[in-house]
Amino acid sequence: MLSARFLPAVARSILCLLFPATLVMAGFASDTASALVYQQFKSNSCAHSLCTLDFTPAPSGKQLQITSESCEYRTTTQDSKIVDAQFDVANNSDNSLIGLRDFMVPVLKSSLPTLGNTYAAASTTFFIVPVGAFHIRARMSVSVNNGASISCRISGEIVTP
Repeated sequence: MLSARFLPAVARSILCLLFPATLVMAGFASDTASALVYQQFKSNSCAHSLCTLDFTPAPSGKQLQITSESCEYRTTTQDSKIVDAQFDVANNSDNSLIGLRDFMVPVLKSSLPTLGNTYAAASTTFFIVPVGAFHIRARMSVSVNNGASISCRISGEIVTP
């Protein structure tokens, strides 16, 4: 059986061996880590058949890498259905789309005569918003032009390329 005096000495010896290794690993982590966790939530109400919301662009010189997206879509009447739901990358200066698209598949969660339809969609994805003046736009088109709302969350990393 080990004595009570022996255990603290062993613990100190182990810590003395591990502490330099911890410092070395911390040095590597700070030198190579250039990504920050990113998450943003936005919502918008619309009076048209096309409902959009624009997320805030990445900081200057940084790149967004999106890995997850989810949305809740609401229509104001039961007869209005979702025709199209997607994420696009848009130019900040003229709002033109640059061709990167990620389509969503909304699932009907509830349908009530007085409240309308509620849809939800979520996906694991991977797309990159290029460095520069670009941002992510979520879009939803509905079949009846009587109002809708969209609430979306995107997450991923902000990376220094």
